[in-house]
Amino acid sequence: MNALQPNTVLKKTEKGAIAIRDRDRSLGPRARTVLILVDGVKTAAQLSAVGQDAAQGMELIQQLLAEGWIEVAGSAATPAAAAPSSGGAAPVARAAPTRDLKLAIRAACRNLESFMGMGADPLSLQLEKCTSNKEFEAKVREIQQLLTRTHSDKRAADFASAALGA
Repeated sequence: MNALQPNTVLKKTEKGAIAIRDRDRSLGPRARTVLILVDGVKTAAQLSAVGQDAAQGMELIQQLLAEGWIEVAGSAATPAAAAPSSGGAAPVARAAPTRDLKLAIRAACRNLESFMGMGADPLSLQLEKCTSNKEFEAKVREIQQLLTRTHSDKRAADFASAALGA
């Protein structure tokens, strides 16, 4: 198999989209997380940050490619600012104030998973169903209320602030 370039942009195949929609549990937790994050915008380098290290992340991506869950969408220029951090914990992703809906949803899902682990999957799936910024904002506020009841006001406010770019 050819080596996957870090600037390769990946997208879900129909098989991958159905697996997420139907909550297919045939994938391991990390591979499922990578599949959820594949959006046709992120590069292999950005997605590889999900693994315990970049090499493990790239192995997960190669596995998803080989099994037909994702496919190559193209390649992107790799500005230095887009390169993933190589040390420490992954930074919390924040949505841009004038946000692209898909990117905002992905960032919010990543924040939820960072906060809740695999327990974030049902909430992430709800976020992924949003089709407008208004719907996304309403869903973020709904999740914020849930997090306030189940965790703490501060954690819930931090999630909403990061998701809405406030």
